[in-house]
Amino acid sequence: KFFPVWPGGGRSVSWHTDSHYFGTYAPQVLSCAVYLEKTDVENGCFRLIPGSHTVSSGSDTDYNERYLHSEGTNDVAQGEWIDEATLDTDFGPDKKLDVSCEPGTVVLFDARLIHGAHGNTSTDRTRLSLFGHFVPSSLEFAWKGTDFSRGTYEDRHPIC
Repeated sequence: KFFPVWPGGGRSVSWHTDSHYFGTYAPQVLSCAVYLEKTDVENGCFRLIPGSHTVSSGSDTDYNERYLHSEGTNDVAQGEWIDEATLDTDFGPDKKLDVSCEPGTVVLFDARLIHGAHGNTSTDRTRLSLFGHFVPSSLEFAWKGTDFSRGTYEDRHPIC
């Protein structure tokens, strides 16, 4: 996926886990972000909560209920996001880590990690990035009625 974030308030995502969009909290799913230009707080850098991928009691249902993703509004209306007040209660506002990156930086992370991005408050800089995921071919999963299992979902390709 290509994520262009435009100057002057552009925003791509709020707090979420990538696992939510796969319909599974299996630890085998790996997320990858590639930053095509310098990113910092001003132009919307990556943010994460360290260790948040390890808080599950082992039950997808428990984790998903605690960190419920709800439909977004306003500048993040295009997705489903975790309520920031819940995160502040569980982790504290000072646990959120901003990850500034140089062009060409590749960030690999567990898809269960709670993460997001700042809005782009710069007046003249974009934030261009690419995102992808590795899912083992043996992992079967579905989200909102779409079966993403290998051999069923036509856009799922094996890596040789």
